[in-house]
Amino acid sequence: MFRPITNDDIAKIEELLLPAGQKFDQQRRDIIQCQHSIDVNACPGSGKTTVMLAKLLLLTRQMPFKNNQGICVLTHTNVAINEIKGKLGLTEANIFNYPNHFGTIQSFVNKFLAIPGYMVKFPGKRPAIIDKDWHDSVVAKRYNSWRGAGKGWVGRMREPIPALQSFKFNSNFDNILTGLGENPVFKTKGSAYKDIYSYKMSILQDGILSFEDAYILAEYYLDQQPQIAKLIQKRFPLVIIDEMQDTDSHQLSLLGKIFNPAKTVIQRIGDENQAIYNKVSSQVVWAIGQQSLPLTGSKRFSTQIANQIDRVCVTPRNMAGNHQVANIQPNIILYTQANIQRVIPHFANLVIESGITTTDRPCKAVGWVKEKEQQPGQTKNCIKSYWPDYSFINTASKTEYNNLNEYFTNPDEEIVTKQGTSYFMDRIYLVLVKLLRMGDIKHPTGGYYSKTALERKIKLSPTINDQLRSGMISWIREIRCGRDPSVDVREFITQQFFPLFGITANREFDSFLNNQNPSAKNNNLQQNTGNIINHSYDGAVAAHTGKEIPIHVNTIHAVKGETHTATLYLETYYFDDDIKRIIAYLKIGRGPAISTKQQRIIETLKMAYVAMSRPTHFLSVAIRSHGITANDIQQLETAGWRVDTVLNV
Repeated sequence: MFRPITNDDIAKIEELLLPAGQKFDQQRRDIIQCQHSIDVNACPGSGKTTVMLAKLLLLTRQMPFKNNQGICVLTHTNVAINEIKGKLGLTEANIFNYPNHFGTIQSFVNKFLAIPGYMVKFPGKRPAIIDKDWHDSVVAKRYNSWRGAGKGWVGRMREPIPALQSFKFNSNFDNILTGLGENPVFKTKGSAYKDIYSYKMSILQDGILSFEDAYILAEYYLDQQPQIAKLIQKRFPLVIIDEMQDTDSHQLSLLGKIFNPAKTVIQRIGDENQAIYNKVSSQVVWAIGQQSLPLTGSKRFSTQIANQIDRVCVTPRNMAGNHQVANIQPNIILYTQANIQRVIPHFANLVIESGITTTDRPCKAVGWVKEKEQQPGQTKNCIKSYWPDYSFINTASKTEYNNLNEYFTNPDEEIVTKQGTSYFMDRIYLVLVKLLRMGDIKHPTGGYYSKTALERKIKLSPTINDQLRSGMISWIREIRCGRDPSVDVREFITQQFFPLFGITANREFDSFLNNQNPSAKNNNLQQNTGNIINHSYDGAVAAHTGKEIPIHVNTIHAVKGETHTATLYLETYYFDDDIKRIIAYLKIGRGPAISTKQQRIIETLKMAYVAMSRPTHFLSVAIRSHGITANDIQQLETAGWRVDTVLNV
């Protein structure tokens, strides 16, 4: 398939990618040189991105390949892709260009299967948008004006709109399914079925797709055009799938239909212990095959942190830390409920007192549960319990907002660093596309405008195109300086954009443009800080007085794949206090094999594993002291934890 990668090749790439004098060990060389299907079982911080990058650079230096073939790299999120781009320093390097494909599994499905499948199903049309939030908002918006037997039937449900949003077609488009088991909604296809079918189909015909719709269209396309799988196999003789443990069952099934292991080299990289995205069960959909290579030895964290992480592995790893990272004893903060809002500031004090440098990587406080309803007298802590101003809107990935200025919230610096100005340019186009949909303005083909179609339309009007491009430069500068550009954006929209499409302003447009709709954010302060607490030292060491440190607050899911200088793992309530559920593992290490029936234990261990494997230097765990005994504290200390009781008063 490709020319073998030699030791001389690796020596040259080591000079480019590794610090002076460092070499890839044999484990990493085996993965770089492997050219057959294999599973790679990688531990956190093992440097798998660098290994992937070395392999990909060496292979792409052999381009062009036979018959214009390319390499396909698929991930669960864009974290790994952005990390590779960041290490290269070039977002347009040949490695990312045709005939190669780099992106999420969802983007691959959209590009190669769902969009062409849609065009087969609806000749002459293209999808306008593939987005769950937008799809759900359209389903809800059209519900009020809907009339018919279907509305009467679904209206008897406890939550009719969420139910309607969850309904989906089967791949033959001759039935409506619901639930994880994809059960038919109706036993017989009477008037209610036909009415709901028409309701869902009209939204699909308008080009508004949920992510589920994309997978259904992909299945439909493969059924209608079986040769497509063979063409994709010829295009990509090598497929690398990163974060394999997060692959859902329907993604795994679809990939199995596309790529034939007999004709395609499939290399799957993942960590069973980090499987926290699959909601179907606590078991990993991906099982590591008999042919596998290990990637052990963390480059990220210290030996002491490695020892504590090893205690919460569902699958034993015997993890080794990086001896070059200074050892700071992992810390457990015990607190009373009365002191819960002092936990994050206390953690910030401890980080400052440790003396570690925090400029290279952020310090973060993370938890499992974002928000929790509770009755009087109950204690069910969540992230908002520690910091009431926490906003659980994901500003990095959310594409739908209620007001204009919400689109221009300055996100975490990490997002800007990874995506650059393209993040803000995309947001501006999201505003314009939303306005066209609000006005029911459609493309001549009959569907709603996509971002690409809108760009083409605006380029046909040179004056407006120039004004938009120059305006973007100014607006992005304002956003980066922490100022609100919405007044200038609003002026461009009303004076240039609306006339281009013959749009007349109305109350709905005015409410959106003038920020009069209920906000999806919690408060203005949160919009400006992006879930960051800027803490000034208030501890007992006078030498640190005046020092400040930002602490980012987020969910465990949101920080998966990240590296922090220091991480605080917050106890939250998920059927019980989650960390107390696994405290035996923190005290005495891993015992006998865990029964697969202990779903909550497995889920919690995986969450703990992801949270605790983020920091390079300082790991802290916050546990409410209720139910913790003196014997527990003694066992925790024996296991290597420093138990901090300052807030246990």
